[in-house]
Amino acid sequence: MDTLDRIDEYFRNEAGYAEMEKVRFSENSKKPTEGSIHHEKEATKSKNADGVVITNPAGDPKNLTIEPACIHLNLEKECCPKPNRVDRDNPIQSISTPPVIREYPTHVQSESTEGSGKVNQEGKGENLFLGVKQSIPEEYRSVFPFEFNKMQRESFPTIYESGQSCVKWESLTKKWHEYPEVFLSYQLLLLDEVHAIGTERGYSLEAVTTRMKMMNQGLRIVALSATITNISDIALWIGAGSTSLCISISYDDSYRAVKLETKVVGYSQRQSQYYQCEFLNFRLLKLIYENSDGKSTLVFCPTRNATETTAAYLFKNFKSELGELAMAPPRFDSPELNEFVTNRVAFHHAGLSQFDRTNIEKLYLANQISIVCCTTTLASGINLPAFLVVIKGTISWQNGEQKEYPDSDIMQMIGRAGRPQFENSGKAIIMTTKKNVSKYNNIMNGNNIVTSVLHKYILDILCTEIFLRNICSLDLALEWLQNTFLYVLHSKDPERYSNMIRIANNGQDMSLEYCRKCINSLASLGVLYWDTLRDSVTLTEYGTIMIKRYLSLETVKFLVNSLTFDNLEHFLSNFCSLKEFENHNLKNLESRLYNEILKTANLRYPPKDIKSKGSKILILLQYHLGRIQFPNKLGFEKLRSSFEWEKLNVLQHASRIILGTIEIFVEKRDSLSLKYALELNRCLFSRGWENSLEELSQIGGINIDTLKVLFSNNITSVEEARILTSDQVKDVLEVDNTELSSIMKTLSQIPRMEVSSRSIPSHDDSAINFEIKVKILNCQQSWIHKMEHYSVVIENSQGTLINFRKLRVFESTCFVETCTKDLFQLGITCYISVDKMLGLRCKCSLLDMNLLRNDHFNTEKQPDSYEIPGTSREDDIISKSV
Repeated sequence: MDTLDRIDEYFRNEAGYAEMEKVRFSENSKKPTEGSIHHEKEATKSKNADGVVITNPAGDPKNLTIEPACIHLNLEKECCPKPNRVDRDNPIQSISTPPVIREYPTHVQSESTEGSGKVNQEGKGENLFLGVKQSIPEEYRSVFPFEFNKMQRESFPTIYESGQSCVKWESLTKKWHEYPEVFLSYQLLLLDEVHAIGTERGYSLEAVTTRMKMMNQGLRIVALSATITNISDIALWIGAGSTSLCISISYDDSYRAVKLETKVVGYSQRQSQYYQCEFLNFRLLKLIYENSDGKSTLVFCPTRNATETTAAYLFKNFKSELGELAMAPPRFDSPELNEFVTNRVAFHHAGLSQFDRTNIEKLYLANQISIVCCTTTLASGINLPAFLVVIKGTISWQNGEQKEYPDSDIMQMIGRAGRPQFENSGKAIIMTTKKNVSKYNNIMNGNNIVTSVLHKYILDILCTEIFLRNICSLDLALEWLQNTFLYVLHSKDPERYSNMIRIANNGQDMSLEYCRKCINSLASLGVLYWDTLRDSVTLTEYGTIMIKRYLSLETVKFLVNSLTFDNLEHFLSNFCSLKEFENHNLKNLESRLYNEILKTANLRYPPKDIKSKGSKILILLQYHLGRIQFPNKLGFEKLRSSFEWEKLNVLQHASRIILGTIEIFVEKRDSLSLKYALELNRCLFSRGWENSLEELSQIGGINIDTLKVLFSNNITSVEEARILTSDQVKDVLEVDNTELSSIMKTLSQIPRMEVSSRSIPSHDDSAINFEIKVKILNCQQSWIHKMEHYSVVIENSQGTLINFRKLRVFESTCFVETCTKDLFQLGITCYISVDKMLGLRCKCSLLDMNLLRNDHFNTEKQPDSYEIPGTSREDDIISKSV
């Protein structure tokens, strides 16, 4: 009976849920852990349904638990009628329409660039699914839309999360206090692959789930996991702080739809990862011949390069039993793939084009490819099962270091073995070092323990909870800690986290002292303020910037404590070394490519050492700003896709981080560093350096060859181009009168800024008021769409920021500033620059000693206005004045 028939049977039977349970287990002779089904039924009858944690062997489908959980929730909605028949085109929509009472039309916007998008949610009784795309059956794809920004209201409002973190939902929960009715409407949270909580990025899943538990007491949580030993610990965590219990249900290997035979093979360790990969190739071929039975095989390799070298070895040495291809393969973008597929061998990784990846998957599912060498991305993102799965080596590159695969990654890869639609058995082999054989045998036998990594990021997460006002005192910090998975584990085994919560010899829980220590640490860093008398905890402006701009605590600490940057190069090199970019390390395969880019003239600030910290980011940003062409050399083309993807990822981070950096410099009153940050922001948005050919290219209507001639004659800015006379243009370009007239008309349309200032009366003898007026002259339609906002930086001669404004561009804008006489005597300068354009900037000096005379502030003698001399021309640009 297929899934749709089960749903249909459910609606034909008054017993409903009990019938669904009977169908679910009808094909198995054994029952799960004694009493588990009974407890699950009792949980569904409860007014506040209990949470459930279900663990299955690797590769066994756990997702059918989603079905009764969603149906049970819908049956509790009095407004939801039961349909007579299931719509096979959209099975779940027929269950959930109308899903909710439409009471709370709300719009939520995520600001996270790692998970940016929009969610439109309405009503009560919603379902939230955090899991992996691969784990959802084909007929459920309409239930869980995978494009976050194209969420469908008609089906269950759900959010798809891939990988080991849930950055999209986390970014939305940071706006929880703004839209409480939306988030409180959720009644069911489905957590797939919950064992990922023990991975390096699992802290995000733990933090968000804990946050939802505390802010939505009526939320039911159903968690699904591969086989783990401490499933009861996860159940304790989910049930902590709740009025209802959380039960756990475990299934052993006898419930697998496809029986899985596993094997761990140990080999001696070679000196380097490269030689280890070469050493394992011959052994790999032997294992495939002995275990594949001529059926489909997936070979998981630690790096992209390893997938290609392994596929090349198999192409030369593997003899397929299936003979020649039954159909002509498509023409791949990768020349290696065009050759390898003729022997039914291919490789698959994120560096390939979308066209290549899609066609490899199609050929594999059509049994035209026997062996696919791939990276771990194929384990969790795409449903490509195989009869035989081989993990070729268990060491991979993670954050620039060679580490063993996380246990959850191993389970995901093993889960690809066995094809229920084709086979009744499958095989999985792990090739590792001899010393790790026992470790991976324990994992395969389900003896691995899920741990928590929350303690490594506890300070960052505490700031988020304080920002959301989930924590506003020491007592609430303790309550939050006691609701975490970390606390559950530490209470059972305090020695595992030696640097965490201490338990005294007398058994006293010292978690309160640990919370006090964490809050004191954050207060010393300047991100929060703790009023010990009132026991009140609030974020400072630095802490608020950190949360809103998704900055790490380490980045905020560096920017707050850094000295003033001397120049743009100094600022840019430090910017590229921030923690947010630490995962972008230079790989050996990329060294030749990046060295080739270093040779180009458009790299304004080349790094001294390509392998130094931040050098890769520095090159990627300058590649973008200099509009450098990708090197056209042999061997580089296969790196293009991954290079462009990484560049896009870096730019997305950089655009967010630079905004946070600007806000921190404003709070620091560091005007010099602020001006460099604003300049970099303009450059990143406009994709070009100031005083460069890229700045001139903003002038529409003049071809690039003409602009290059102007640039070669030291015309490097739009302002210098604007003030050119017809004689100068004719001499430089050597054009006829008709073309000269066209060029001069285009140059005359370039906008310019004017700034004027005057004093205005002040009733405070120690202060001076002055009015600043900004005019945008010659603002043509071809330029106006680029000019949304401009920034105003007012500083004294010592580089101390007096004020910072961000104003919308109009033809004329006035604003009033006030400063003390002492500051004014030091000299005050106003810098103005359009945010999204290169070159449109100016400054105005506000120093006039006549304003300091006491009689000038006598109200009887004071004139209506006093003009302040010193307004500069537009060519007095920031980069030259600093």
